[in-house]
Amino acid sequence: MRNKYGYVPKKRNSNTRKRKSIMLIVAEGENRTETNYFRSFPSEKYRIRFVSGNDTDPIKMMKNLKRQFSSLGLSSFHGDVGISLIDTDCDASKDIQIRLADELATKEVFQVVSSPCFELWFLLHFSWSTRQYSSSNEVVASLKKELPTYSKNCETVLGQTFERIGTAILNAKKLEDHCLGNGGAPHTVGFTPSTEVYKVVERLLD
Repeated sequence: MRNKYGYVPKKRNSNTRKRKSIMLIVAEGENRTETNYFRSFPSEKYRIRFVSGNDTDPIKMMKNLKRQFSSLGLSSFHGDVGISLIDTDCDASKDIQIRLADELATKEVFQVVSSPCFELWFLLHFSWSTRQYSSSNEVVASLKKELPTYSKNCETVLGQTFERIGTAILNAKKLEDHCLGNGGAPHTVGFTPSTEVYKVVERLLD
C-alpha cells in the first residue's frame, strides 16, 4: 500500500541484510597457538573461521585455503578474506615455498609471514628489538621472561596482552621499516625479525 507520499515501503527481509564479513585463517600443522589467539579476538567487522588440515608447507596451505574459501562461497564482494599464517622458522628452504605460495595468492587470499615465528608478535607487546634470533625457541625464551606461564597452544595470551595491542602494532611497523631500510625483502627468511600479524589485527579492529 502506498503512503500519502506515493512511496511503497519495502518489507524487511532478514535474508537480504548484509552479513558480517568472514576471515578464514589457516595455521601451520597442529600448532594451535594462532587459532587460540584469534578464536576469541573481538571484532565487529569479521566473523573468524579456521581451515581444517595439518599442512606445514606454505604452498599446500595456500591451496587448501583457496579451496575452502571457494567451497564456502566466500567473496571479496562481502569483504571476506583468507589468510595463511606462516613462520619462516629460520629455515632458508622456506624462501622458495613462500615465494611460490605468494604466486598463488590473490587480493583477498594471501599470506601473513612472521620471521622467525608468530610468538614475535606477542613479544612486541612488551618490547622492541632488532635482535637476530637463531631459532624460534629463542623467541619463545624471550617471551617467557614477559609471560612466564606461556606455552605452545596457550589459550590465555589474548587476555594477557590485549591492553598493549597498540604498542605491538607500532613495534611491528617499526621492525618492518627497519628490515626494509636494511634492504630486506619481505616474505623471506632474511626479513627478520619481523611479523605481519599486525595487518590481521588492524583488519579485525577496524
